[in-house]
Amino acid sequence: MYNREQMKEALGKLSWKKVSELIEPVGFSDPEVFDRLIQDVVRTGCLIRKHATPKQRKARDKFRARLRALIADKASTELVDYLDLHILECARIEEAFDAILARVEECAISKRTAQEQVWGVVERTIAEIRIIHKKLGEVVIKSSGSDGFAFMNPLNVRIKDEDGNLVNPDAIVNNLIESMGSAIKMLAYGGLLDGQRIVLPPYLATSEQVQYEAIIHHLYAQTWELIEEGSEHIRFWDEELVVEEEGAGPNDPKHQRLFRFDLDLTSEVFFFTARLRLEQQSLQNNLKFKRLAQLAIGDPSKEKVSFAPNSFVSEDEADALLSLSAVYNYPIVTSTKEYGGLSFREWIRAYAVLQRCFARDKDGEPVFHLVPIDRESLKTTLELASLTGEKAEAFISALTFSLDRIDVYDAPLLEDSDGQLQFFAAAYAAVSLPKVILSQFSSQEIQVYGKGEIFEAEVQRMFKEAKIPVAGFKYKLDGYQFDCDAAVLWDNQLFLFECKNFSLPTGRASDDYFFMKKLEEAEEQIRRIGEQLTEHPDILRQYFGKESHWEAVHLVLLNAMPLAIAGQVDGVYYYDASALGKFLREREISILIDPSGSQGGAPERVATYCLWDGETPSASDFLSQLYDPIQLKLVQGKLAPEWNVKRLSPQLVAAVPFVKSETITPEEMLAVLGHTPESVKSVLKDLDAKRKRPDNQGA
Repeated sequence: MYNREQMKEALGKLSWKKVSELIEPVGFSDPEVFDRLIQDVVRTGCLIRKHATPKQRKARDKFRARLRALIADKASTELVDYLDLHILECARIEEAFDAILARVEECAISKRTAQEQVWGVVERTIAEIRIIHKKLGEVVIKSSGSDGFAFMNPLNVRIKDEDGNLVNPDAIVNNLIESMGSAIKMLAYGGLLDGQRIVLPPYLATSEQVQYEAIIHHLYAQTWELIEEGSEHIRFWDEELVVEEEGAGPNDPKHQRLFRFDLDLTSEVFFFTARLRLEQQSLQNNLKFKRLAQLAIGDPSKEKVSFAPNSFVSEDEADALLSLSAVYNYPIVTSTKEYGGLSFREWIRAYAVLQRCFARDKDGEPVFHLVPIDRESLKTTLELASLTGEKAEAFISALTFSLDRIDVYDAPLLEDSDGQLQFFAAAYAAVSLPKVILSQFSSQEIQVYGKGEIFEAEVQRMFKEAKIPVAGFKYKLDGYQFDCDAAVLWDNQLFLFECKNFSLPTGRASDDYFFMKKLEEAEEQIRRIGEQLTEHPDILRQYFGKESHWEAVHLVLLNAMPLAIAGQVDGVYYYDASALGKFLREREISILIDPSGSQGGAPERVATYCLWDGETPSASDFLSQLYDPIQLKLVQGKLAPEWNVKRLSPQLVAAVPFVKSETITPEEMLAVLGHTPESVKSVLKDLDAKRKRPDNQGA
């Protein structure tokens, strides 16, 4: 059998000997073997050599020639053409990377020492994040038909940039932190590597001039990431890198070339929408948390803090536990299984300790400077927070930045050649601990087991609470056992649910691709179950009664994460647990508003849309939501592709599309929810009147 994991490892090392050894047992005459081989060559990007020496590129050229000769001799002409196109695209992508490195070398910052460059980049990032943090709350998208309240929505959190444009602060901070990590990785190839480990020069406080010059590293690191993203996208999604040229030829001084990555952003919009909805859920979850009973908060820098119920090191820890349990359906409390050396509960605790004890000052305010951390001191604090010494070491190791870490959110400890750790505390000024923990799991390729069963039980519980007949069961056909996660017989309509608790992908094209493949497999699963139970209805009647019958069967792929699609995908509806729970519990959709208009006041809920035609939910109402989910309407038309254009050299430009989000006003949101212009005015007027009542003043 063709071993893909071993083949990817061999391709990464460009070992022709190992590649041949892996192909030989499965047969040089099998065309499927060569299809898989070239697919792996393309997806690994092994023919692209970044930061390579002439000797390394010569070895790549030799490997590439052998590969092409083999495919030309043994495979189809179509596969040869496909490989030739990939080789051409690799050469162009490599040219783009080389152009970036050449431009960096021309800049003033590159004449500085490695020590100045690295710490200049880090301190420039901190300075930028400090400015953004100060601007938070300055701009909120308010109602134009009122003298000032705002709908609380992630799309509406904006600040003004230097040109007065409204921009998303989270996106800017994310870009800064990602580009800082990329810049450090680029600099590491200049002599700061020990295997995958990055060993930085000892910390040096840099001047304003060095920090000013260091912005170049940020800009070119962002450009580098852009090319990385475009390259990965075309390699996984079978898309195209188009070259456009202007001028008479290469010798023409006006000659220009454009590398245009023609990408289909359908999956990006799908996941962008999900992440926006997840942010909204987290906001609502946080508001619920504020109403919880008093928690026992301990300080692990001074005292022992146990894992007893309601015992935490901070409110952020409790919030993270609640989010990962309630929103992500992770077995936080019940599972003692270890992931990367720590249990779920211990990961949450350790990150919360780092945030409270090292990213906050004595008044609880965010720290905007590098925090030197003594390894033993951090270990002692984690032990006081009830981690063992071994687990504290595992946590510190996992959080130390290296080539195989995604960014400094999940690995914020920078280690220098003296063994000193510098904590990039600015990343934790307003961080979501659940997102950081899941990012850490992703970077370590950790799979979480047991969350699927929890989710299935939760789905069944929701229908039972709504007094709607539901059953989850196993059944056997032809000697094989199958699972039906949830079957619901409702108003003579049969709904079959395949429940999936997949964590959202990281946003990389490869992660998105494999995630979509998992969803396609889940689609096939629920189709097969639908066909089997349609052919053998007596299986269902064991649970719903001998006389039970149904007029139609509806197949639903139900996601724990907020992933939904309007309509059907080849006969399968995509829906999510958050929307389902809200539909079964509440007749009306409510929108959170901030009467103060600053998104800092006490929020209020405003009912704006009826989900049910009657007093209780019906199957017909549910089908309407499956076909056109109300949650998706709130972002439709607010996400659109836009080109990110970067100059790589005087003669070379790259253009890569991305998904841009726009703000949504209260008027637009109400209109999307079906309100007429007159109704919009009436709702806004009532809200204003309520806000101005004496009992609401000074809240």
